[in-house]
Amino acid sequence: PERGHRWTYAELDRNTALAALGLIDLGVRPGDQVVIWGRTSLGWVACFLAVLRAGGVPVPLNVHYGDHELAEILGLLEPRLVLASPGTRPLGVSCPLLDLEGDLAELVRRGQRLAEAELRRRQELQGPEQLAAMIFTSGTTGLPKGALIAQGPTLRNLHLVGSRMRFGRRDRLCTSLPLFYAFGCLAALLLPLVRGGTLVYLENFAPGWFLEALEAERCTALYAVPTMLVELLDRPDLDRFDLHRLRTGMVAGAPCPPEVFKAAMHRLHLPELCGAYGLTEAGPGVSMTCAQDPLPKRLHTVGRPLEGVSLRIVDPRGGRELPPGEVG
Repeated sequence: PERGHRWTYAELDRNTALAALGLIDLGVRPGDQVVIWGRTSLGWVACFLAVLRAGGVPVPLNVHYGDHELAEILGLLEPRLVLASPGTRPLGVSCPLLDLEGDLAELVRRGQRLAEAELRRRQELQGPEQLAAMIFTSGTTGLPKGALIAQGPTLRNLHLVGSRMRFGRRDRLCTSLPLFYAFGCLAALLLPLVRGGTLVYLENFAPGWFLEALEAERCTALYAVPTMLVELLDRPDLDRFDLHRLRTGMVAGAPCPPEVFKAAMHRLHLPELCGAYGLTEAGPGVSMTCAQDPLPKRLHTVGRPLEGVSLRIVDPRGGRELPPGEVG
């Protein structure tokens, strides 16, 4: 909203379909890797979805990676194409490079040359086992690792998360999570599309700006990491914002202190706020609370495993499964 960009579902469908046809015209084949290297924006979102619709595999990369990390990652990839924001570091790859912003219109124009039957053919080739993305982990315990995220499990995961949040067509989700991580790319970007709601995306997080968007866009849900909640709660002018439409949301990415969680429930008007735990490799949700859980469980745990997820607590020294109540 900060740039005045708004797309209806019809506009999103039309623009991403034509951009997908433009990618096909450029030679993107089913299973081809397409690197997305740039700042998050409407162009980023459109290109990510267009790559999926063309049958390719989007590979979003963190623009903050160091040179060593980047070199290691690029050594693992064989991209057909790179979509990059102006001003980003050169990647030094031999494949074609397109401007993530300026060339989106060119992709749409290219797409108008092809019959839409080609796009339908590509989509008929896709199934639950096809890749939704290759997402690299944050690298907190070593070099980033590429996780292959399949479409079928991801869609199921998002439906389960949306169900625990009670997120539906009338809901409006606000976030500014980076889209090159699983929490932003899968959980935030795709959840409203899967559940039929509205996404309000801010390119950068600034507490005042975020609160203004929550009010102006009549948001009912938010996604945040704990530090974002702390900064929102610390705003001296928090009470002047009308946040009464807020109801639900998710906090994940790091342990959330119980006092922060409880303050967010009351001062940010989030009575149904959920806590969650996930992994990039899990695509991404693993366990989650819901509004019906007793308050102590919501404050001090990350809930129960999502349906279909199996968890074990093991002894880190030998891998032995531990009984209930033991720390592993």
